[in-house]
Amino acid sequence: MYLSKNVKRDISIWIPCFVVGYIGDSLLILNGIFQDPKGMFFPTWLIGLWALFPLTLAYSFKPVLKNRKLTLLAGAAGGFSYYAGNSFGVLTTSDPILINLSINAFVWMFYLSVFRLILKFYKVI
Repeated sequence: MYLSKNVKRDISIWIPCFVVGYIGDSLLILNGIFQDPKGMFFPTWLIGLWALFPLTLAYSFKPVLKNRKLTLLAGAAGGFSYYAGNSFGVLTTSDPILINLSINAFVWMFYLSVFRLILKFYKVI
């Protein structure tokens, strides 16, 4: 079993990334970009996603976040995760799919750009 050798650094990275993701997705929910079909304000699965995703940044996302252009490209692709959520029925969108994909692509470009700055601050990249 692999455990981090940099627990303090990973927690330092995790906290601001979790906060950015939680606040960002909360703003998307408040503005009606997507909703939970069960009526929960912030679905449990989305909290789990934001609890775990930041832990991958210093490892599997490191090669992507080293390069600004790859960061933006990955961010644009990240918007498709909400499309997948819509397809699986775990969230709904009110906007036409192209508009929704565009909004989420820009949001994820922002997220990954912020995460890139955080990793640079902690000298991971």
